[in-house]
Amino acid sequence: MSTTTTPSADIKCLWDEDDDGTYQTECRTAFVFIDGGFEENGFLFCPYCGRPITSHHHETGTDV
Repeated sequence: MSTTTTPSADIKCLWDEDDDGTYQTECRTAFVFIDGGFEENGFLFCPYCGRPITSHHHETGTDV
């Protein structure tokens, strides 16, 4: 019987990108890419928690 667990593909790690291009991960880590984002750099899974990455970008705009 194995006691090793693997992250569920249904549970994703949210990477929240701010206007400066810094990603705050759901597993409480910050990450910055020098060029491109996680998709352009081949990041499919979070290197910190192992879960698949999903992202959100905060848009700052003007009040209407």
